[in-house]
This record gives sequence, C-alpha cells and structure tokens, in this order.
Amino acid sequence: MLCACSGEQYKFEEAAPQSPDSLATRDFSASGLSSRTGDWDSKLNDNQVEDVETTLKEALSLNYEEARALLGRLEYHKGNFDAALQVIQGIDIDSLTPRMIRAISERNKLRKSRSKAVTVLPNLMSMHSVSLLIEAILLKAKSLEELERHEGITTFI
Repeated sequence: MLCACSGEQYKFEEAAPQSPDSLATRDFSASGLSSRTGDWDSKLNDNQVEDVETTLKEALSLNYEEARALLGRLEYHKGNFDAALQVIQGIDIDSLTPRMIRAISERNKLRKSRSKAVTVLPNLMSMHSVSLLIEAILLKAKSLEELERHEGITTFI
C-alpha cells in the first residue's frame, strides 16, 4: 500500500480479529454454552433455553420473542425439530399479532406518504422483529411437519 502523504510503501496484511470479544469467539458463559460451532448440545432443556435466551437478550439487545425466534431458527437448522418447536411454542403469537399488523400497516403508511416529517410511533415493533416472528411461525409449521413425518403423529397447527 502506498502512503498518500509521504509516498512510502507499506505492506498491509489482513488478519482475522483475535479479540475474545469478537462475535465468532464469544463464549456465552452464563449458560455454559459456546457460540463456536460444535459446542451446542443437540438437546436444550428449559433451563438452558432460558439461560441462552437471557444471554442473547443482554448481548444483542433482543426482546424475549426475538431471542426465542433466533433460538428456534438455530435448532431448526441443526435438524433438532423437537427443540425448535419447544422454543418457538414459548412465543405468544396471539398477543403479538395485533402489534405485528400495526407495525406493517404503519410502515406502509410511511412509505406511501413520503412526507419529510417522519414520526416514529412509540411501542411500534420494528420490521426486523416482525420478520423474525413471521419466520418463527413458518419454522413452527415446518417443525411440526417434520415431526409428523418422522414420528407418524398427526397434529394441527
């Protein structure tokens, strides 16, 4: 790399961050689980789910529902459909549905108006939260479908 000020030549090497605080290496010591690949147990019990959920909420500023949706996604992608279903069933979708609908409709109103005065309504759910919760609903249905396929049970959503 050539320095613009002095004209000196510098060699620039990119190295992976070795900081213990980097997201790739952070240990979730509160739960005894690690974020590194392979350190997660295949089955999470209720206490472990609560511990990881608390850690996610504190570390990433997530609310209860977002943390459970992310944990459900993790378990689903690992192929652990029973644990995914257990985690996702802890989300009270019925009580959140009106807030999700309101967030989507307000977002559409703001897009249509294109006004310069943008007002953020209090207690309005973010679109990120809405998308996580919609994904959780989908993963719940897909987990039930997979469990039916593997165990031969018939369950309605």
